[in-house]
Amino acid sequence: MAQLIYCFCSGGASLADAERLNHKPLVRQLARVKKFADQTQLGQWLRQQSDTSIAALWNLNAQFVQWVIDRADPARWTYAGRAEAFFDETQIEVFGPSFEGAKINYEGQLALSWQTFWFGPFLVGGELGSPGEVSSALPAMLQTLRPLWRDRACDFLADSGSSSAEHLQAIEQAGFTHWSVSYNKWTAGPERTAAALPQSAWSPATQRRWRDGVEVTEQYAGIRHTVAGIDFTFPLAVARWKKDDEMFWRYAFVAHD
Repeated sequence: MAQLIYCFCSGGASLADAERLNHKPLVRQLARVKKFADQTQLGQWLRQQSDTSIAALWNLNAQFVQWVIDRADPARWTYAGRAEAFFDETQIEVFGPSFEGAKINYEGQLALSWQTFWFGPFLVGGELGSPGEVSSALPAMLQTLRPLWRDRACDFLADSGSSSAEHLQAIEQAGFTHWSVSYNKWTAGPERTAAALPQSAWSPATQRRWRDGVEVTEQYAGIRHTVAGIDFTFPLAVARWKKDDEMFWRYAFVAHD
């Protein structure tokens, strides 16, 4: 268990990462072991666990993260004086008939869903399951992990998988200093609002060369968006761009506090 906790708290996210702790003499010394378990041994141990014991592991991990935070120089794990929280859902493609819970995902591949919550460099929450409702674990994680940022400045970041009204409301109520979430799933309404903005609402047009060499004209603005059927309004930062030979603008959005 100590091996997995050390692994989670040093940025690791796999059994291979946990086994590689054998190459760190100081960690072995702190854990008071001559050698950590290899991937096979860890896998056998994990398969013997129950929901209760796995929850206990995450609880111990959270306590250890708090212990480290209380003693570490904040400059080593914060950015510009603020903590950063990040939620992500990764589709883990698998092969073979023996993966319990694996389903065909949106790309047509057999996969598991791995939802993770990061606080600074620390992995503090995770849920492995079947691909289904995107970011389904986020609301519960926000409540469980809130003590980590309750008494400090903290920004929250997530991708568009966490951009439903339910998730944005949960994020808004979680007590972050600032938050931003990519918003590119339900854009028909915001695109109409952005297209109707007067030219004076947009930043001055600038020429940009993207990393792939494409040159575009870019502008930025801000709007407010209310989700249909839900009494919840939130700001959207808007970017629009087009090439010189294009007639219509293309838009991208980020929801934020």
